[in-house]
Amino acid sequence: MNNNMMLILAIFIVLSIYDVRKFIREKESARVIAAYAFIVVLSLVLGFLISIGKRPSSPAEWIQEILETMGVIK
Repeated sequence: MNNNMMLILAIFIVLSIYDVRKFIREKESARVIAAYAFIVVLSLVLGFLISIGKRPSSPAEWIQEILETMGVIK
């Protein structure tokens, strides 16, 4: 990883810690914190994939691959 990615990761971590502290102070349920963590991690992973030039496959490509595997389309 280059320096720009490390800087973005550091900023992301600091902002996430700030948000989690706010969630805990307001006594949010565990489901809210888990949903928040999932969204944050997913956006971070997608951001890194896009920044290194590896576009993740789209849901349409997943559906097409599943249908081809099942033999519905050729």
